[in-house]
Amino acid sequence: MKLSRWNIRSAKRDEETSNNSWENRLRRTAWIAPGLGVAITALSLLVSSTAGPSQGHGLATFAAPWTVYDYNPSGRELRPRVSLGSMPATTIGDTTSFPFLANVYTARLTTKDPSLTGDLTTKTLNLTVGVTGGSGTFQDQNNGGCNPDTKTVRFIITSPQASGTTDTDTRGFYTQFWWSNPMSIPLVADPQAPMTITQPVNAPGMWSDLNGSFNNSSSEAMDAFLIAMQNVKTVGLSFGGGCFFENGVTTSDGSGTFNGTFTETP
Repeated sequence: MKLSRWNIRSAKRDEETSNNSWENRLRRTAWIAPGLGVAITALSLLVSSTAGPSQGHGLATFAAPWTVYDYNPSGRELRPRVSLGSMPATTIGDTTSFPFLANVYTARLTTKDPSLTGDLTTKTLNLTVGVTGGSGTFQDQNNGGCNPDTKTVRFIITSPQASGTTDTDTRGFYTQFWWSNPMSIPLVADPQAPMTITQPVNAPGMWSDLNGSFNNSSSEAMDAFLIAMQNVKTVGLSFGGGCFFENGVTTSDGSGTFNGTFTETP
């Protein structure tokens, strides 16, 4: 696995405000060997959603409501789908769905459900994703930033208690955000048959932070990651492509419905 130098612009958001404003955007580029078939970058945003009940026998599943976050037309701020007219996420059983919208790039689907957050040290995240009802292909904002431009959905956890840095030129909030890396599901076309991935939260070398540093890249990174996974505030999914984890995706025809089943075991 070979990582390129990150080019970063600072970004920060007050997660309690409704406009989800970014001070700046953060970008970073990483290259994964062709056998893995992915190229990756991360952007940052703290997110929140309303807690809901857990379901199942020993399983924590999608609990309503989960919140969808889209980029606004400027591409610099995220806005939640919270009103009925915004076509928010809906949950039936253990599956949460939302429609993709024409010319709107979706960045995240997350929850703050206490049954899914907190100390996830012993948990494994499981995700099955399918896309129905459309006839287009997936595209991402700014064409992903590199080649190949593989559109993906992956796990994300955030923790404000894990404030730290993993490089001399980074700021303290970079280790508040961790993405599953390289574990992800490619988004190719709609419709798309269901695919499943599984990721232990405590897996070394399988999570990277906002600076692109893997959780086992240094003692500082691992210390910050341990704090993060023991104090998870939000958990969910991040959408991106090419060299970005979270530059947002949509479909070429503005149709199609995302269907995801998320569980935590044991």
